[in-house]
Amino acid sequence: MTRLHRYLRRISYGGPLSPSRQTLRNLHRAHVLAIPFENLDIQLGVRRSFDLDTVFEKIVDERRGGWCYEMNGLFAWALRELGFTVDLVAGAVNREKNGNAALMNHLVLIVRLDQPFLADVGFGNGMLTPTPLHEGFFSDGRFEFRLTRSGDWWRFHNHRQNGSTYDFTEEPRAFEDFEPKARLLATTAESPFVQNLIAAKLTDRGMITLTNSALQIQSDSGMSEESAPNAEALARILKEHFDLETDRMDALWPRVASQHKTWLRKRIRGF
Repeated sequence: MTRLHRYLRRISYGGPLSPSRQTLRNLHRAHVLAIPFENLDIQLGVRRSFDLDTVFEKIVDERRGGWCYEMNGLFAWALRELGFTVDLVAGAVNREKNGNAALMNHLVLIVRLDQPFLADVGFGNGMLTPTPLHEGFFSDGRFEFRLTRSGDWWRFHNHRQNGSTYDFTEEPRAFEDFEPKARLLATTAESPFVQNLIAAKLTDRGMITLTNSALQIQSDSGMSEESAPNAEALARILKEHFDLETDRMDALWPRVASQHKTWLRKRIRGF
């Protein structure tokens, strides 16, 4: 079985493969419904090589999830294997607040068909399907999003349940260009990925998010919440909602429990 077919099996995709709008939409949707956003490696201090072979092994062969660099890097590889023209571009999450410090903290894809499309399977709680790259509001069937432009900069406005943004230009980048920023986000104490366990999974009706030990399930019928009181409950949540398992829960749980208290204090204080 080829690597491409192993990837397609990982996302449970058996549809058309010609490089078209519909194939792009179908693959994007299949990827985010099958593979969770998650930062278990960062939380456990696991350091992997920053290359696509390592990403493939982790997400496809080990049936793990990934964060933006891994998720969009793998998706870009698969699209190129199918004949799509794909540019990797640098995103800057919350650039309007954090300025140039935000540059390169996200990896975004622009797929060139009859017109450019924004594709992003690595934002965690973002869009289910890609969208043409032009200004205005758009919906993925669950939430409403918006694209605006100022000069060379585009801004993606996430749905109102999240409220975050990211900026990007159309300048193409190589995958390895993102390694320095990824290394900082994976190791520095100020990084939200170091400070919190994060997992997210999109669904047809909404999304499922885990921040430390707090689980939220959002659908068109409302929101439900649950908090894991111990390691066993956290292990159940990871497996049941994100299909994730770890044999290092003894190391993960004390860290998550401590981080959760800090995270709650910040939420109460409003920062």
